[in-house]
Amino acid sequence: MDPPVDPDREPLPSRVLPMLASAATLPAGDDWAYEVKWDGVRVIAASVPGTLRLTSRNAGDVTARYPELARGARRLGMHEAVLDGEVVALGADGRPSFSALQRRMHLTRESAAKRLAAEAPVTYVVFDLLWLDGHDLTVLPYDERRRRLAELDLASERWLVPDPLDGPGEAVLAATREQGLEGVVAKRRDAPYLAGRPKGYWFKWKRDPMVIDAVLMYAQRGHGKRSSFYSDYTFGAWRGDELVPVGKAYSAFTDE
Repeated sequence: MDPPVDPDREPLPSRVLPMLASAATLPAGDDWAYEVKWDGVRVIAASVPGTLRLTSRNAGDVTARYPELARGARRLGMHEAVLDGEVVALGADGRPSFSALQRRMHLTRESAAKRLAAEAPVTYVVFDLLWLDGHDLTVLPYDERRRRLAELDLASERWLVPDPLDGPGEAVLAATREQGLEGVVAKRRDAPYLAGRPKGYWFKWKRDPMVIDAVLMYAQRGHGKRSSFYSDYTFGAWRGDELVPVGKAYSAFTDE
């Protein structure tokens, strides 16, 4: 027997823009929940059984860049859902590495994406549930959305669903500084989910970046349409008389 028809069911949304946080001093009090600010790229995931579609914060399709994330959607079973989260590249120490993620962010060739998915897999950190089985959840308070997200039990090898933190905010800030994480986001527990940067609902704090003088040691040209650009750099710093590699970057620059 077929299940009863849900008269209030709505179609899966074709385009979802993320809710953004404003930079400010973190608020304090019981009205706020705190989350780690992950050093990655924002991605909206729309899942129906057998299909996962990933879009960027500007609604561009980035599904092909992260093929290893499709396996995590199996945890949804027969549910249809739209999720909000961050794609991160976790290092051996468990911390996000944005330089490592840059290798994946601009891939256009399916073969390269599959190769790097095996060599340097990424992780999807899920922190909000926006739509579930025909029903818009963005009108619900943050706490209720997080409760329903937890009930789905989505944690897997390539998907993480960290619990929100109760605070106090200063303690969360201190912990992120100690662990070398990017920062903290504070979210009003009674707030709905609104696209854009609504004032008074979400606030973020980022730790001060470390700045060092570096020497360009190596540069490699891109491939195909990007062959006129250098897109793979290795930087070093002097340690006494020795030039030691200190990091990589993947932004594109012309010869000039």
